[in-house]
Amino acid sequence: MTDHALYDTLSAAYDAAPKMDVHTHLRWRTPAAAGAKNIVFYHMMNAEWHAAGMQGRAPDHRSAAWDDQHDWPALFAAAGAVAPRAANTAMARALFAIGRDLYGITHPRLDAQFFSAIDAAVRARGDAAAWTEQLFDRLRLQRVLTSNFGGRSDREEFPRRVH
Repeated sequence: MTDHALYDTLSAAYDAAPKMDVHTHLRWRTPAAAGAKNIVFYHMMNAEWHAAGMQGRAPDHRSAAWDDQHDWPALFAAAGAVAPRAANTAMARALFAIGRDLYGITHPRLDAQFFSAIDAAVRARGDAAAWTEQLFDRLRLQRVLTSNFGGRSDREEFPRRVH
């Protein structure tokens, strides 16, 4: 088998495999992304952009610097410019799959146009609770277990599913 055929075979197998985020940073009450920046600049993806040579760097989403005071369109363009160099990483393939499978983006590659499309798709789903219910339905999840570590129970928001 040639290197290209092997790559195509492995890529197809990876893309076909169902994925579930068991190491999650999702907010338990509203797991839907608040904006495309939450997806495109997830801290591990942000590291991939930096390793690929991205000029500038988005702040870490876990820090107090994460806000809307940054030039996000410029950061999307900078990530799009280096995306071809990161396209073969697992994180980039996962980002592409999120756009394709969750948001219906048909653009064929990661670049600034893909990031614009994912930004528009995320903004179109402004009601995070409704989007969460749709995801639960699409994944056929009937029961969701969460830990709120002393906070308010999410049973109030998703009473049919959360236990």
